[in-house]
Amino acid sequence: MPIEVRNKIYGYVFGDNANYSIKPKKAKKKFRNVAEPGNNLTTTYTTLSQVSRQFYVDITGSGLLYTLANFHFTSPYTMHNYLSVINPYHHLNFRTITFRVRITSTTSTIPTRALVTLASLPCLQHLTIEFDVDKYLCTLESSRNVKRRMYRVKDKVLARLQDAKWAVLGGKLRSFGVEMVVSPKVVDRRFHTYHDREDARVTELEGRIRGVVLRK
Repeated sequence: MPIEVRNKIYGYVFGDNANYSIKPKKAKKKFRNVAEPGNNLTTTYTTLSQVSRQFYVDITGSGLLYTLANFHFTSPYTMHNYLSVINPYHHLNFRTITFRVRITSTTSTIPTRALVTLASLPCLQHLTIEFDVDKYLCTLESSRNVKRRMYRVKDKVLARLQDAKWAVLGGKLRSFGVEMVVSPKVVDRRFHTYHDREDARVTELEGRIRGVVLRK
């Protein structure tokens, strides 16, 4: 079949606007691409690549998985390791990445090296960063619900995040998002969580970074 027909088949199988999330997991010296529950992308990807030799070349050789999936990395370190073990050709195919950055008193901003790595992916279009902030860098607000508390990131932490070397990304993205996370803690049977949707300061930070990293 001509390539136009084969691409049509792939489009029917995966969907034109597929939004799949995959979390690479380290397995000794290699990684496994683990799909989220209810996500059958990796199974479909493997099955379809086994239909014929031509399908294998089209799907595996072209890096279709990297084009379709939202790769969720648990840390910049995991992202660096993953990119170092896969075929360098597939660096050209990444479109969507989400990764988490741990923010503590010693690592108070996003590593410049991580931004340089992201900038090296020429086709990257969509980026979401989850800042996992240490609870000691937050203030704790009371709530009417005794089982919930709200952490709010301190202003000095937001200022450091804004001052990171975002310009390294060079205005190449189409979309950018920020999420603030404080890992849930249970103290005296009370759950401490964080909700940034109501925090105008985080929204402002996200807007300022967008102004630097989004495609003009």
